[in-house]
Formats: sequence, C-alpha cells, structure tokens
Amino acid sequence: ELEIFIRNNEALGENGTTPIALMLEGGHGIGKTSVVEHTAIKLGYKTVFVSMGNLTEAADFTGFPKNEFQIQEGNKQPRWISTPEFEQLNATCPESFKVLDTRMYYSRPKFLQEVEENTILFLDDFYRTTPQAIQAAMDVILNQRHPSMGKFPKNVTIILSGNPTEDTDEDYFGTSLDSAQRTRFVNFKVVADTKLWANWAEGCATVNSHFINFALKHSEIFEDPKMKISPREYTLWAQAMFNTEIVDKNYGFIVRNAARITGSDNLGNLFMAFVNENLQNLFTPKELLT
Repeated sequence: ELEIFIRNNEALGENGTTPIALMLEGGHGIGKTSVVEHTAIKLGYKTVFVSMGNLTEAADFTGFPKNEFQIQEGNKQPRWISTPEFEQLNATCPESFKVLDTRMYYSRPKFLQEVEENTILFLDDFYRTTPQAIQAAMDVILNQRHPSMGKFPKNVTIILSGNPTEDTDEDYFGTSLDSAQRTRFVNFKVVADTKLWANWAEGCATVNSHFINFALKHSEIFEDPKMKISPREYTLWAQAMFNTEIVDKNYGFIVRNAARITGSDNLGNLFMAFVNENLQNLFTPKELLT
C-alpha cells in the first residue's frame, strides 16, 4: 500500500495538488525503516533520512535565519551581502557605502541539500523530538514547502515513523500529537510479520536456518504482544550466534545470550528444545514459507 500511495502522490503533483504525507507507526525493531528502504529501491526513489531525535529546536529543521544587506558603494550597482561581510565593511569603511534594504532568509539544513526529484524524505522517530521541532516539521508537511528552498522538487513524498505514544503497554518516550496534527498525514499501523522477516532472513548469510525455522514454527515470538520480542532483537541474537555451533555443549551460552539480547528468559530454552527435537530438519525455511 505504501507504493500505491507514493504513486498516487505523483499523480496528485501532476494535477497541482499537494502530496499526502504518510506515517508508519509501530513498535521498535519491526522493520519500519526497512519497509521504506525497500519501497524506495523498488520505485527508483532516493531516501533521505532525518533522525528527528537529534533535533532539539525548530531551527534544526527549518534552518537558522540569517540577514542580508543590500548596499550601494558609490556609483556601483547595488549588491546583497551577508551579515559577516556587512559587519566587516562597516567596521573598516563605514563611509564607503549606504544600506538600501535588508532581508531575512533561512540557511538550508544539510539533510535538505540531498532532496531532489523522486525522493522519500524519511523523518524517523518523529515523536522523539521537542514540540517546537514537531510544529516546524508539521508546517512543512502540510504545505510541502520548506522555508529555505520553497516548494519541494517534483515527486517528493514525506514519510514519518514513530513508536506509539498512546494506547500501548510499552513505555515509549515521545511527544504526543493532538487530533488536529494527526489529520495532516495517513497513519499506517505497522506490526511484525514473521513470514516477511523470514523471507528477508533467507537472503541474509549471517542468519542460521535454525533461527528461521524456529521463528516460522513459533510465529508468536514476533506477533504475540506478550512476548515483546522484536524482529530486530531476534536478528541481533541470531547474528550474535552466527559463529556458535548450535549444539548442547553451547546450550548455556545460547540461552544466556537470548535473555541478554531479547530480554526473554524462555526464548533460548524453547529454541534449544526445538533444535534438539530435530524439527528444523523436517522443512526448509523456503518450504515453510510456501
């Protein structure tokens, strides 16, 4: 559906209508960023990432305001100069020019210098910033214009991501949005999908097939909220065990690290029971996915 909305934004832009921003909201480590990256590659788009958690004030998003001065030196043509140039000229040759006008502009943030035609502007961890930075971003989202550059280039879609701050048992830190702010984008509720993870893991050389088979057999580890194990945590555990032989002599090491990485005291024992019953030999991950 994300692909459909981005193509729809292209059509909206062609007809002079502001593109629609999209929000991917869901728990940590379930693949929100991967979905955006995969979609961008599929559509031939560039992805520009902005970590909203690193922004502390509105100017971090809009760019910092700067002043320019229009001056005339004798009979020369008027010209615009920056504040540092003006201050230097005023300190050394104050009688050599006169000020005709002043204007303010915004310096362009580094991330915005990368935005071009066919770009996904991905505002990651959107809720993990200050209310001031969120409001500045909201103005850009609503108008699809930035103070430092005006209207965005053709085919730019803004996608936000965030962990839910309401109606959740998790203790995610973040700034809640009011109902008016939430009308400025389409909200996708993202949940973990075991088969999608397994399809990805099949192509990952550092995830042992034991872990893929186990996840497919016990999809509840991702999909049951009570387990609270994210695909990111599970992948980290699997890759941490990449060079470890999955046999009984390493039982304690495997179980301890399952608890250390995922926070689950039962996951490692369940996994080793699965391996010892040789259930992983009954099917390949590919067979379980079909």
